Amino acid sequence: MPSAPRSVAEMRHYAVRNCIEMGWGAHADTVALLVSEVAGNAVLHAYGQEVAVRVLLRASRLRVEVWDGSPRLPLPRGASERAENGRGLLILEALAAAWGVEARSDGKILWFELAD
Repeated sequence: MPSAPRSVAEMRHYAVRNCIEMGWGAHADTVALLVSEVAGNAVLHAYGQEVAVRVLLRASRLRVEVWDGSPRLPLPRGASERAENGRGLLILEALAAAWGVEARSDGKILWFELAD
């Protein structure tokens, strides 16, 4: 998908639809929130490069991967009470069973997993 704001909604809808089809509908709201955070950051920091999302079932976990073409890895930052951003990784940490970032030659994948 293009690195554009409309892609965030498309990625979110795709991930939620797959989540439900895979029998993880009880987690649809969490998937929607986390994909919005992760995809929003990917679009913001991909600098016009494409972005993509993939949803997988691995044993008893739902894994969502968001790829972008930027080699810059995300860094957790503190956010003041009035800041409009800077909380995405904190939300990911609070709601996901696990998450991480994989550097690749064509960018990076930020992934998260939910446990049933």
